[in-house]
Amino acid sequence: MVGLVSRMRLHLAKRCTECPASVRADMAAGDDGTKKAVTTSLFGSLDQVPTAIKMPVNNTNANDLKIKKRKVMMPEVPPSNVDKLDIQNLVSKAIYGAGLPVSVIEDPSFQRLLKRLSPTYQSCTVSALASNQLNAEFMEIQARIRGDINDAPSVCLGVESWSLMWNRSILSHIVYAPNPAVYSFEGTRENVHSTEMLFQRMEAVLLSIGLEKVSTLVVDNSPSMRDASELLVAKYQHLTILPSCSHAFDAMMTELLRLPAFHGLWTVCRDVTAFFSQNHLHKARFARVASELNIEEIPFGLVDADPSRPASIVACVNAMDKYRHVFDVLLAEDFGALNTLDMTLREKLSNLSWWGNVAQFKSILAPFGDIFDVFDADFASLAMFYHKFTQLWSHLQHPSISPDVTRIVNKHWATMRHPAMYTAYLLDPRFLPSSLGNEETNEALSFLKQLSTPALFANLISELTRYTGRCTGVFADEAVWESAKHTPPIHWWKGFLGSSCPHLQSVALRVLCFPATAGLSHAKRSQVDTIQAANAKWMNDEQLNKAAYVYLNMNMTPDGKTTPLAYTSKPISI
Repeated sequence: MVGLVSRMRLHLAKRCTECPASVRADMAAGDDGTKKAVTTSLFGSLDQVPTAIKMPVNNTNANDLKIKKRKVMMPEVPPSNVDKLDIQNLVSKAIYGAGLPVSVIEDPSFQRLLKRLSPTYQSCTVSALASNQLNAEFMEIQARIRGDINDAPSVCLGVESWSLMWNRSILSHIVYAPNPAVYSFEGTRENVHSTEMLFQRMEAVLLSIGLEKVSTLVVDNSPSMRDASELLVAKYQHLTILPSCSHAFDAMMTELLRLPAFHGLWTVCRDVTAFFSQNHLHKARFARVASELNIEEIPFGLVDADPSRPASIVACVNAMDKYRHVFDVLLAEDFGALNTLDMTLREKLSNLSWWGNVAQFKSILAPFGDIFDVFDADFASLAMFYHKFTQLWSHLQHPSISPDVTRIVNKHWATMRHPAMYTAYLLDPRFLPSSLGNEETNEALSFLKQLSTPALFANLISELTRYTGRCTGVFADEAVWESAKHTPPIHWWKGFLGSSCPHLQSVALRVLCFPATAGLSHAKRSQVDTIQAANAKWMNDEQLNKAAYVYLNMNMTPDGKTTPLAYTSKPISI
């Protein structure tokens, strides 16, 4: 009904040839001044128009053409050079940030998408995307990271060599300021990283960042890296070298899984998993039964065990225990699902005693799996690692645990422990300071003394006493401690204390940046391998490393949300 009355008045006043003159005059008089003037100019004086004369039909059509509103087609404005550059940058960020191969830019479907979004946009070629656009993204991220480092009072540097463990000529440097960022990811063109080469590369990075900025290095446990670190400390005595707990923990688990009680069990799990994962028919049968039992969460839940990665072995055994009833059904079915499986493996799957050993394996190694979960994050907190390790140690005190397990854990713990670990735990507001033993507390105080000057150490101890006592000033507020369960420790120290303890605050912000690992998580490392394999046809080694650098920094998760932590288990001294 919108506009119906106005259209009727217009029709009676201007188009209808049989409308009486008086009615036409009333319609024209009802319009505003502008419309009345237009009507009068078109028809003249209504008194002079004979009522018996009909207007020709052709004249009516001519009037219709005159009063019709014509749509003016505005010419499409082509995007400016700035718009084109902005679109190209967004496309480049999307491709490199998602880890897509650069060849997608010339894919017909992708080009149709770009044309639909911006008809006048001309996409670049694979060559341009892998050179000019990649360099632009690389330099932009590099400038941002350098700016973050300049704004930080101090940074921690993690150095990892891929030569020994993954047979790759790559050396990575990760800075924590406090959020993690890949400072460099470069190929060394050396199959085996020598001590001299590592020393030169690490020294160059230190000088590039600034010696006054870097005070702590976290390095992997390869012999060449340890020797290079000792050379650095001899030359720059203010540096503190921390061991990479993730590398030491992997070495511990590798030795642990070689024990006969564990090795025979997980090798059976590995072979059974390989039987199903390498044959699509067996995999389909497994998925069908799992779906019927309503225990299948993903298309195929079994996990392949990689002997070089202990975390995958633990996950493989856990998956076998989870899908135990699937194997029971497959053994009972008369469809020949397991006829081609080795007879020894079938006997294991049908043996209740063997499944009991699987459940025991899972129970014993459950705390070890919790520590692997800590290392899966982009920032593995040193304090959280120590907290999980104390829980592991408490678990190992059970009489059912083999003495060999305790002996191996003891041996490798000696290579991981450092006073910085106790200090980070002491200054992490999520944990009770009273959980530390006397020996660990004394080592933490000694480390704090190294981080402070003699003139300021007394003030630092005074503030630390108020912090650990939780009974005076801002530390007496229960809401402050409750917030620590839901806030990252670094944000807590920045936001809730203000200027009440400036000396302790600056030390806490420095120590809580210390990571428990020197390198990337397994998920990030696997994704880098996938990206480089997909782009190997269109990029050289330098471009592949730049693409990995861009991807890692665009997907590096900062120290963000933390899950609420309940103080249900009190750590014990190790």
